[in-house]
Amino acid sequence: MKRLMDGVRVVDLSVFAAGAVCTRILADWGADVVKIEPLQGETYRWFGLMMGTPVGEDEDPMFEIDNANKRGLALDLKRPEGREIMHRLFEKADVFVSNYRYDAVTRLGFSYEELTPKYPRLVYGYLNGFGRKGPAADKPGYDFSAYWGRGGIMIELGEPEAPPLSALGGFGDHPTGTFLAGGIAAALYAREKTGRGDMVEVALYHAAIWNMSLNIAASHYWENPRKSRKDPLNPLVNSYQCKDGKWIILISTPQDHEPNWDQTCKTLGIPECIGDKRFNTFNAMMENKALFTSIIEDSFRRKTRDEWDRILERSHLVFEHVQNFHDINSDEQAHANGFLKEVTFRNGNKALLATSPAKFTNAAPPPGRLAPKVGEHSKEVLAEIGYSPQEIEAFGEKKIVRIR
Repeated sequence: MKRLMDGVRVVDLSVFAAGAVCTRILADWGADVVKIEPLQGETYRWFGLMMGTPVGEDEDPMFEIDNANKRGLALDLKRPEGREIMHRLFEKADVFVSNYRYDAVTRLGFSYEELTPKYPRLVYGYLNGFGRKGPAADKPGYDFSAYWGRGGIMIELGEPEAPPLSALGGFGDHPTGTFLAGGIAAALYAREKTGRGDMVEVALYHAAIWNMSLNIAASHYWENPRKSRKDPLNPLVNSYQCKDGKWIILISTPQDHEPNWDQTCKTLGIPECIGDKRFNTFNAMMENKALFTSIIEDSFRRKTRDEWDRILERSHLVFEHVQNFHDINSDEQAHANGFLKEVTFRNGNKALLATSPAKFTNAAPPPGRLAPKVGEHSKEVLAEIGYSPQEIEAFGEKKIVRIR
């Protein structure tokens, strides 16, 4: 079986996560991705220090997640010889991906405006924090700032009066990079019809606005303050703590409410509410939602989560466990579907890492290669674009290229 993007060649000039996410997905789909790094390696290789995980070429789960299945070429792009090597790569490439600031890629001579006349079939994927126009166009953009902060997520989640939530690593980078991968796939499809490449742009801030689009639209009609789980929009779409301290989230939409009201009350252990006019229509329940929430809370505290599992499985109510990251590592559903995969690092240690989401029935699975060491494939990549062994050796001696 072939992979969907077998034969597609990608030049990856990205730092940190979002751009790397995009090219990791393209690599999983079969593209030959060459990751370009400085001679000392890019800064994402040390992000694990911030996350409390190992760093280094023998074991680096943070870098591995977003850079598996790629080849590595380490270049000094400040040198004209390094930039000439990039142009040799562009001659054979189908896709170029970067999330450098646009003035930086422009100074290197790698802007879309400069590359597209020379390489009209090249699909140019570009990702930054805030888009290429407007007053924030040149601001550095990270997941924590552009997605979590400016995107409204930190301040709109959590209990009222609480400070903004702490950001989670990669929470915005991963969907944003995934959007770019999808856009590049569409541009490659269009190129088959037109013969010309295109520029595909994605911004972290735009991705946050898109992901929060329902809430942003609703803000035109009401103030949209933070909602406490003790006074939710709907008591039947809320989280509840069980006797053993574990949590369950219920999901019952308005159209589900009235036809099943009696059964809902019996299931939740509150039969006294069946005939109660404060709750037995959706509008009445909404007028008294804080009180009704407290009644449900009291009921949930009387049974463990396992007991509630057995009760709710037999009901019409949709529910789910509220899991933490450790729970996910042992979740049978995640393992049965390959959502997690055990990876063995070069030092023999193992870890469960997430796989990229899209799966294909009639295509081969991802290659399963570890993320490259810095410059691991420099020799073979340079040979493929026409450099002789002597030239490659000279690049290494002059520190234009890192040769392993």
